Amino acid sequence: MSLDFEREDEAVMSVLANLRRLPRWVGLQAQRFKRDAAGIAAVEFAMMAPVMIIMMVGCVETSDALTVSGRMVNISGAVADMVARCQNIETQDLNDIMTISDALLGRYPRWPLYIKIVDVQSDALGNMTVAWSYDKSGGHPLAAGAPYVGLPPGLISPSSSIIVATSSYKYRSPMGWYIHGYINLSHTAYNAPRGGPVQFDTTPCKF
Repeated sequence: MSLDFEREDEAVMSVLANLRRLPRWVGLQAQRFKRDAAGIAAVEFAMMAPVMIIMMVGCVETSDALTVSGRMVNISGAVADMVARCQNIETQDLNDIMTISDALLGRYPRWPLYIKIVDVQSDALGNMTVAWSYDKSGGHPLAAGAPYVGLPPGLISPSSSIIVATSSYKYRSPMGWYIHGYINLSHTAYNAPRGGPVQFDTTPCKF
């Protein structure tokens, strides 16, 4: 009998010893789980990081191109408005307007910017011709008296005139991940002269 009791006591002591070790064992298992979870998170980050970086760069490139496109809208509108305020305009006035356009471009390089101004006149029959034209290089891209096509229908009435200003920019992304090479961003603005046809001569404009 005593031998049986001794065996029972040993079994009870063994169970108690295991119970005393249980909190430590649970703590070790919890730490191991934390390490495993950290490893899983690292693997997930390694898988997602390249995708996130590519998406971020794409957003930055697209946003930069849209910014330049918005500048073209502002520049063409400002140029058409300034010219339409004049009754007479000379070469120096137009060069000053081109300088203002460069300032509106902001931090972007100036050399890809091109601006063309055309004074379109319509006769009593609605035939449209070029009264005069001027561009950023100081030239006259369209011959005076040449027919003019491309105006939206109904934009100009017979025996009237309209200023057409077009700004374009050869944009190239500084990163080049998504947008490769040059893309042409342009916008055309139309503005009716305030005081009748704008005469291109040697008389300066009074803005």
